[in-house]
Amino acid sequence: MAPVGLSPTCVTMHQQEERDAQAQPTSPARQTVDICCDAQTKRIKIIIRRLSTSNELASPWDQRTGTKRKTSPTEDCQFISPKKPRPSPDSKFINHTDWKAESDLWVPELGLRAKDRVLLTDGEWLTDNHIVAAQQLLHRQFPALEGLQEPVLGNVLQFKPIVSDGIQVIQNGSNHWVTLRKLGEKVKVMDSKNMGLTRQLTHQVINLCGVVDSNNDDDEAGNGTLEVRLPRMHRQRGSSDCGVFAVAYATEMAFQGNPELVVYEQKRLRRHLEACLECREMKPFPKKACKERTAREIGERMQVVQRINPQHLSTNAEPVGHQRST
Repeated sequence: MAPVGLSPTCVTMHQQEERDAQAQPTSPARQTVDICCDAQTKRIKIIIRRLSTSNELASPWDQRTGTKRKTSPTEDCQFISPKKPRPSPDSKFINHTDWKAESDLWVPELGLRAKDRVLLTDGEWLTDNHIVAAQQLLHRQFPALEGLQEPVLGNVLQFKPIVSDGIQVIQNGSNHWVTLRKLGEKVKVMDSKNMGLTRQLTHQVINLCGVVDSNNDDDEAGNGTLEVRLPRMHRQRGSSDCGVFAVAYATEMAFQGNPELVVYEQKRLRRHLEACLECREMKPFPKKACKERTAREIGERMQVVQRINPQHLSTNAEPVGHQRST
C-alpha cells in the first residue's frame, strides 16, 4: 500500500520499488530514495526511507489514521528549492546603476539631485545648483529680464553685461550670496547681512553694469563712475540662509515688488523654495504681516566704483575698481 500524501509520480515509483523488492527477496535494500516533483509547491522532493527486515517499506505515514508520525531526522523529507538563474555581471551592474541613478534624482529637469534637497531642508548653505535652478525658473517666467546667469561666470568675470533691466544673484567671494538689480542707470545690491561691497563683488558688479558705453558722450573712456546703492535690508538670523534670501529678493523684484520694504518669514523660506523647485514655478516668498519698513530703516548708503571701457579690457587683466562709501 502506498503512503498517504504522496503525489501520483511518487506512488508509481513506490509501486515499482515494491515489485523490485519482491523479485529479489534475498538481498533487500536497506534504504530507498524517492525523487519526485510536487506540482502544487513546484519543488523537488527527496524522500529517504529505511526498509524493515521484512522488506516492507517503513513509511513515515500512519496508514490507519492518515497522519504523519514522528520520525528520525534521516527519515524526514528534505526540500530543495530550485535555484534562480544567476544574472550576468553586466546586467547586474546596469540594474544597480539605474536604480542608484533614479533614487539620486530630485528635480532632473533642473539638474537637482537628492543631496541638493538634503542641503536645502537641513538648513545648510545653498550651492550653485540651487541658485541656477531658481534663476532658470525666473528666466522661463520672465524672459524679458536680463541677467539670471550662472554665478560661476562671475569668478572669471565672464558675465554678459546687463543693458537695461536685469537681476543677478552673485557670490561676493566670502561665501555669501547677494542680489544685484540694474534698472536703467540705477544699480543696487541687496545683502541680507548688509556687508557692503567686497573686492571680488566690486569686480563682478563692474563686469555686469560698469562697462562704459562708447556711444555715450557723458562718460569719458575709462574715467566714468558707477554709483551702487546699498539699501539696508532686514537682517537675516543665523549665517546659512543668505542664499534663500538672495533668491527671495530676485523673485520679489521679478514680480515687480520691492524687497527693501518687506520683512520675510525666515522659518518658511526654505520650505517655500523647495515647493517652488518641485512645482517648477517661482512665487513670491512668504512675508510677515507687519508694517512696511520705512526709508529711515532702509537708509541711503552708496558706494562708488570706477567704470571701465571695453576697449581697455584684456583677457589677462583684472578690471580696476575702488570702493568709496558716501
